[in-house]
Amino acid sequence: MEDLLKRRFYYDQSFAIYGGVTGQFDFGPMGCAMKNNILNLWRSHFILEEQMLEVDCTILTPENVLKASGHVDRFADLMVKDLKNGECFRLDHLIKAHLEKLMTEKNVTPQQIAEYEDIIVKVMKSTLTFEFL
Repeated sequence: MEDLLKRRFYYDQSFAIYGGVTGQFDFGPMGCAMKNNILNLWRSHFILEEQMLEVDCTILTPENVLKASGHVDRFADLMVKDLKNGECFRLDHLIKAHLEKLMTEKNVTPQQIAEYEDIIVKVMKSTLTFEFL
């Protein structure tokens, strides 16, 4: 599906012919129309019906802002790569999913559940500051 959308230029990675820039995308005519339809639907619900206020901010952040907020010194978003298929995953999400699976097993004790929950809180705490800043 992704290849079809790129071939029909719904979207593509920005500067793709030069290797691309991760996280930045260019939209073609149909991609722009689809994006605008989604934004208009979002606006009609949240702004008109829920009476929320809309702001538009840049998505690029200067390094000195990230330094001042502590993200440069304290934040780590560790990734792991599946060597078989090349897929990347966030390490904190893998740890959380595995511990949640362990907590559902029949022979797990309440002490183990408490320990797993404590580990989940500690692992997720390192990313919450950045995600909800």
